[in-house]
Amino acid sequence: MTRTLPMLVVEDDPGNRDVLARAFQAEGFTVVSVASGQEAIARATESPPAVVLLDLLLPDLDPLEIVQGVRRAGTNPVVVVVSAAPNVRERSREVGADAFFEKPYDLGELIQTVDHLVPRPVNPRSESDRARDR
Repeated sequence: MTRTLPMLVVEDDPGNRDVLARAFQAEGFTVVSVASGQEAIARATESPPAVVLLDLLLPDLDPLEIVQGVRRAGTNPVVVVVSAAPNVRERSREVGADAFFEKPYDLGELIQTVDHLVPRPVNPRSESDRARDR
């Protein structure tokens, strides 16, 4: 499926950030990845994301500040926390996350959850597609 949905990956670990970015690019998302909360808010202001994958343990801002900053940028994105932070469930609830994954996580399950939470674009079927189905 082709997606043009923008995703923002906010993760300070370069290896994790790269894995997430590559996995979701392979799923057709347009991925921007950043290493800090300030970068996340700046990028969201330039191009508001439909989805935010957020690590709770970032060096500069509290995760609630990041989510609020991204939302002020003009969208109400799906927020999925991916973190090794203590109390991931409670902290995810505090930031208003739609889902959370504790590290280490199953990448396939993460992709499936995001796919379930994000609305799919409707691709109208052509007349020839409909004719083949008759």
